[in-house]
Amino acid sequence: MPAQPERLHDEAAARAVKKAAKRAEVRRLRRRYTSAAGGTAPSTPEVLVLDADDAEREALCSLLRGFGFTVHATADMAEAAVLATMRPLAAIFVDLALRTDEGGDGVDLCKYILEAGWLHGDGASALVLVAAQLRPMDRVRAQLAGCAAALLKPISRGAVAGVLDDRGIALPSDARRLGARAGPSS
Repeated sequence: MPAQPERLHDEAAARAVKKAAKRAEVRRLRRRYTSAAGGTAPSTPEVLVLDADDAEREALCSLLRGFGFTVHATADMAEAAVLATMRPLAAIFVDLALRTDEGGDGVDLCKYILEAGWLHGDGASALVLVAAQLRPMDRVRAQLAGCAAALLKPISRGAVAGVLDDRGIALPSDARRLGARAGPSS
């Protein structure tokens, strides 16, 4: 019989070690982002992209940077939580294929994001689900989870601009529009 309490003690100790490591990681990330921000508020709206696929994540980030947003991208939930709690975000883009620690998908993560209050601030905000494949059921789940939209990859400039515009989020700058306005001088 003494083996069972010992096993429970070992499991509890292992959980405590894991929890302490997670707290240390969050502290490390907070220090990194606080020092990177220089303690000042950013001049451009910020967005967060959560996608496990490096190429897809970078493509969406590039598109959002082209609109003038400050973009943070990760597939790590601890890093995402730190980013979301340290600064107001105009939008969060979540990949449906991203898996949570509990085995859920991107829709479950969207529910968590809203419940945890990751989208905060005084202005408009949007939670957007992105996916390589979207079944009708995925769209319904996204809507019920509180997503502003569900976009199919590859994501177009027009789709992103439309979703953000529908939610009242102004594009800080659009290099294509700025270039068109400049035109030839008279």
